[in-house]
Amino acid sequence: MELAAQIISLVAMAFNCLSYQRKNQKGILTLQLFGSGLFGLSYFMLGAMAGGLLNVVAVLRALVFLNPTRTKADRPVWQMGFGAAYVASYVLIFTVFGVEPTLPRMLAEWLPVLAMVLSTVSFRYGKGKMTRMFGLVCSPLWLMYNIYSHSIGAIACETLNLISITVGILRHDRKKGE
Repeated sequence: MELAAQIISLVAMAFNCLSYQRKNQKGILTLQLFGSGLFGLSYFMLGAMAGGLLNVVAVLRALVFLNPTRTKADRPVWQMGFGAAYVASYVLIFTVFGVEPTLPRMLAEWLPVLAMVLSTVSFRYGKGKMTRMFGLVCSPLWLMYNIYSHSIGAIACETLNLISITVGILRHDRKKGE
């Protein structure tokens, strides 16, 4: 089961890393939708409940922001709702899923929650540039969580994401002639 989870995480990594090379928000979100779904499955298979729960919410978030007109994604209620879902996921980890609430574990589990809240803020802007800029903060938070959780595929993903975000910024966000 662990080998299958690692293979799934590598496919998820490809979707997430490639997403930052898309010029527009819709392209970024479409690839991240698939990446989040696969990472969620992988984390659950590995018993990493925080990563699994947060990625399930991330799939729902991507669906909302992929259809901004129909879902009225620019309304603050979406950010508050997803923020509440991330915090609820954090609480569920220690209550329903029985993870022992030691101080190091509580701090480590908070890192991806903060990353998800910040990335949701970036999606509200509807611009690929903002998603990439927020990614420079969110990706290191996930990287620290993955190091703490010893998730090799996810560590590789966030390392590559940071490179991909930087390349995406250089390709799409710098003014010509700089």
